[in-house]
Amino acid sequence: MDYPVVPHLVMSTVLPSFSIFTEEYIRSLVRVFRRICPAMGLAEVIRAVLGWQTHPLDARLNAAFALVFLTAALALWWGRRPLLVIRLGFLAAALIALCFDLWAYALLPPGLSPGDTAYIVTGRSMYLPFVLMLLSWLLFPAPWAGRLALGIYLLSLGLAVLAGGQALAQGRSTWDGLLNFFVHHAFVGGSFYLLLQVFMAVYARQAHLERERAQFQRDALHDPLTGLANRRAFDEVLEREIAQAHASGQLLSLVAFDLDHFKRVNDTYGHDLGDQVLVQVAALLRNLSRPGDLPARWGGEEFVWLLPGTSLLTAKGLAEDLRSAVETFPFPGGSLTISLGIAALTPGEDASSLFVRADQALYWAKRGGRNQVRLAETPAQG
Repeated sequence: MDYPVVPHLVMSTVLPSFSIFTEEYIRSLVRVFRRICPAMGLAEVIRAVLGWQTHPLDARLNAAFALVFLTAALALWWGRRPLLVIRLGFLAAALIALCFDLWAYALLPPGLSPGDTAYIVTGRSMYLPFVLMLLSWLLFPAPWAGRLALGIYLLSLGLAVLAGGQALAQGRSTWDGLLNFFVHHAFVGGSFYLLLQVFMAVYARQAHLERERAQFQRDALHDPLTGLANRRAFDEVLEREIAQAHASGQLLSLVAFDLDHFKRVNDTYGHDLGDQVLVQVAALLRNLSRPGDLPARWGGEEFVWLLPGTSLLTAKGLAEDLRSAVETFPFPGGSLTISLGIAALTPGEDASSLFVRADQALYWAKRGGRNQVRLAETPAQG
């Protein structure tokens, strides 16, 4: 059974999968591409304008790049699915970049000797497939990232060979130049692909270790049965919230409650059904909790509910809502009730005193007939 995580008062733990696409990673990608896309778009516009008369094919490819980058920039600022925008923009840019392989020799300036063209093509456009391969690992999850990187590499190599064959047939290149280009392209590209594979294998191992560490951390802060915060997590948060309340002058209330006659449930129906009841009570408590509240299982059938920024009167209303919800809920063993005690933090009070007063109020709720809410006396009244 899956349980919701503890509210954000407890240090939230995002369990990383074997993918790098955590929420923080995606936010970082979006921030980076919101800066890169407009800058690259404007740069390609300038290149297209400067080369429109002298190098028209180059200029048209630059204009196509500019359209992709500027469209992606607009979509990243006003779109709702930024990662999809980045991926689609990458695929569009990849198709345009591969055109440089297909038209490699047509993009060269005139007047070059056939023996030099293959070497110039190598230095001029071969870096593009490697950039695309790296980006595929950064923008897509495994195993698709590896397949895409390999596909880009093979397609780039195939288009380069096709362009070289056409150039050889037209007398614009030589056999030795083409062979040197092909070997260089194949060796460097293949080595780069293998390097990326090793890098991702190392990352996958690190991600696995991080996932295990995060799981251990989560288990240490959660009750395994109900999914609520456990006693250790509650104690840590209570100390911190009390210190913050004293420093800022904010209100803080604590509700302590347990199930009435819960031993009868275990004795009559067994501990398995008793565990089901505890899980259902925890679910009712979680549903009534507000953002910033911390519901926790203290132990056995006893629960606590920390209410930062909440007055005693408001806490009483919330406690009454919970009491009513439990009383009317169709539990598998029949109707149940709870008794609740509430204490509001007083100036200078520590965690131990606050908890003792809430627990004392719970005791009087039990003595008073159960299925009721009692307010704790202040230290002065005591």
